Amino acid sequence: MKKLIFCTLLTIFCVNGFAQRYLGIEDRSLDNAVFGGVGTEACVTIAAPIDLYPQFYVNRSLKAPAKIDTAETIVNYHLIFNVRTGDNTKTVKIQVDGFSPYTLGVFLTPKQQMDYFIYDPDVTIISCYYELTKEGGLLFRKAMYNEAKERYNHALKCSNIPAENNLSAKMAVIDSIQRLYILADAHFVVADYKAAADMYTQIYYYNPDDEYAKDRMRTAIESYNNDCFTYFNSAKSYHQEGEYYKALEQCKLVLSRSCRQSLEANQLLIEIQKFIDGKNQLSTVLTYDWSQNTAIGFSIGSYRDRKVGGYFSLRTNTDMFEALRSNDERSEKPEVNASFGWNFRPVKTIYTPFWLNLGIGYTGAGQYIYNLEDQTQKPDFNFYHAISPEIGVLVKIKFGRKVPIGIALKYTFQYRFAIDAKNQDYIGSTAHVFGAGLCF
Repeated sequence: MKKLIFCTLLTIFCVNGFAQRYLGIEDRSLDNAVFGGVGTEACVTIAAPIDLYPQFYVNRSLKAPAKIDTAETIVNYHLIFNVRTGDNTKTVKIQVDGFSPYTLGVFLTPKQQMDYFIYDPDVTIISCYYELTKEGGLLFRKAMYNEAKERYNHALKCSNIPAENNLSAKMAVIDSIQRLYILADAHFVVADYKAAADMYTQIYYYNPDDEYAKDRMRTAIESYNNDCFTYFNSAKSYHQEGEYYKALEQCKLVLSRSCRQSLEANQLLIEIQKFIDGKNQLSTVLTYDWSQNTAIGFSIGSYRDRKVGGYFSLRTNTDMFEALRSNDERSEKPEVNASFGWNFRPVKTIYTPFWLNLGIGYTGAGQYIYNLEDQTQKPDFNFYHAISPEIGVLVKIKFGRKVPIGIALKYTFQYRFAIDAKNQDYIGSTAHVFGAGLCF
């Protein structure tokens, strides 16, 4: 009889010893987690696999969860506590059939959220890794990236995690998404919708369940298309109104944003540029030129807005015509001047319509020398030569963009170097030339 009782007690002890396993628990609380309750309430959420059925006791009394929710194979039990000064420490006894009770002590402050996960540590270790990565995946799809990364970091601490795992890649994706969000939001704020849309699209590619990225992507694409439409229509309107420079700016905005109207905008830009570089520039200038000794002259040149042009000038006087006709002594000082050179626009804006001329020329001046002893004798005729570099300025006054003609005013300062220095005084050291004419 004694042996029977002993064997029975030993059996009960062994069964209880093997049945009462230790419950595993993991603290998953976040430092900045806030409970959304009222007043001085705090919350302790205890998550457990769906096959565990925990009960909670506080001060030996059963405490029912204020809320229970299930996320696939994980059940969350939310315990609400009223926290007052001096009553911050709470002790929760967790009871699960087949496990030794676990006593959880927490120090709570109002509005604090604490999170714990209980599990069976004797179930294959992969369960720890599997459950955490599964939770991380759920949080990732909800775009709760910090929380998902926290779960993945916890999974890395599980014992005997699979040698082949992709947690590092998952966390790298989260890092990429968070960096993309910073850049995308910054571009969105400054209305760079093309760049913002591209980055939100990348986020959406990583996580199609990210509703915020999806909404922002749609908004950015819509705003981008609206901007492109506005810029291109403005370019066409300005072109029709003759506001060619404004039309150019709008075309460049379309091209810089790679809009779907880029091909049409580029064709319009080429057309406008050709027009500006051509007739609209009124690049051909013809002026009547005169100076003190050469009152008959002209100058013709090409004065383009953005490129170097050339010019040619020729001046003379009536004495030169008389000298060519008959060596008439009545011709006092026949003179001829020819020059050519280059011109350019020093400041290329519509508000500075002037050009500089730089050139080189030839000056020839004739002189009649009389015989003072014999006044009846025909005078000798000598012709002197000089090299004449010059610099000048030309101004265009346009009547309007739609009027293909304008007025041109010109001034040239010429310096003369006589080939024979003794004739310098006769030829003169300098000359001031004025011109007026048309540009077309």
